[in-house]
This record gives sequence, structure tokens and C-alpha cells, in this order.
Amino acid sequence: MSTPSDVERPQTVPRKHLWFGFAGASVAWILALALDVTWTGRGCPRSETVLLLPAETWLLVSLGLITFGMLAVAAGAGLTSYRNWRTIAGPAADLFSREPHSREEFMAIFGMIVSTSLAIGIFWFSLAVYLIGMCVRAH
Repeated sequence: MSTPSDVERPQTVPRKHLWFGFAGASVAWILALALDVTWTGRGCPRSETVLLLPAETWLLVSLGLITFGMLAVAAGAGLTSYRNWRTIAGPAADLFSREPHSREEFMAIFGMIVSTSLAIGIFWFSLAVYLIGMCVRAH
């Protein structure tokens, strides 16, 4: 015999999916920013007269791979959060009018918002390396 609370109980998602969606973009942001700042500073000479010299190619390629890799992790965290929310809230739920009613729903919605914001941030600070120039930005 089933009770009404058993029937209305939303479907759950694995905890590792919830936590990846919730914190994956934050970790990606921290790693991308830390590596970007440290590698950019070390890859450029200290003299102000050599600011117009191009940075070494391997450094630009490495920064690009790491930065866009972390951008992919942040986007993956956002998609995971969206799938988590869809699983928990149900396919008929509206994203913009539904309030989170459980911890899992809150983690999924928060993960979507944070992942979107930090993915845009990673994209914007990676543009500075290629448009302005790595050594000009470092100094």
C-alpha cells in the first residue's frame, strides 16, 4: 500500500552529480584564474622596453588549452545542474517561475546560475590574453 507522500516524492539524482553541478564551475574558475595569473607573469620579461615582443607560442597554447578546458568544465557543470533540476522538478516545471522547495532543487538552480556566470567570466578573462597580449596584460 502506498501513501500519497510516496507517490509525490520527486526523483532523486546522485550526490556526485549534485555536487559537481554545484561546485564544478567554481573550482574551474579558481584553477583557470590561478594558472592564468601565474603563467602570464612568469612568461613575460620584467623590462618595460620589451612589452611589444610576442609571448612564446607554447605558453599561449598551454594557456589556451587550460583556459578553454576549464570553460568546458564550467559549461559541463551548468548542463549537469540543468539536468539535475529537470530530474528533480519534473519535465513540466518552468525554470523561471518555479521556486526551489528542497535542498537538491536549490543546489541545481544555484549551480546553473553560478556556472553560467563563471563560464562567462572565464571566457572574458581569456580574451585578454589573445586580444590585448599576454605581456601587456601581465604588466
